[in-house]
Amino acid sequence: MGGYGSGPTRCPKTAAEDTLTLSIFDLKRLGVLGKDSRTAGSLSWSSGSSISYSAMVYSAGYPNIRLDFSCRGKSITQEIQLTQTTLASGGKRWWFLCPVTFERVGKLHFAGSPPRFACRKAHNLTYRSCQESRRFDRLHAAIAAQLGTTLADVKRTLKG
Repeated sequence: MGGYGSGPTRCPKTAAEDTLTLSIFDLKRLGVLGKDSRTAGSLSWSSGSSISYSAMVYSAGYPNIRLDFSCRGKSITQEIQLTQTTLASGGKRWWFLCPVTFERVGKLHFAGSPPRFACRKAHNLTYRSCQESRRFDRLHAAIAAQLGTTLADVKRTLKG
């Protein structure tokens, strides 16, 4: 009991920044989202990955975007439903409906097994900044113990 390796194993979560991210704002900027439109094109990321899409956006009915892409030599097609909310200014804002959680989201991430686009919550992703924010807690706790103060005091002193 209590020997080497007997403690809890910590499996860090994947960071959202390490996935391919599909943003509703990018689609809007590209002119994919408009009134009763049907459009097709491709999206690419700085990593060199790319996907082709066809969007069928209708003001009446169920607007969606169809993504066709290849992953590990396998062709994948995924349809994602879109929705709108009305802004106080009278305008409209587009959202994805996550195909897993059915929540409105502005970004979808490509991850998981089987690989697909879904929201951060569905893939159990975190942000890199969240992972790094507690990186030095052990060191700060040791300093606090030596100084006879609290962890919060040490962190506050180091920030200031």
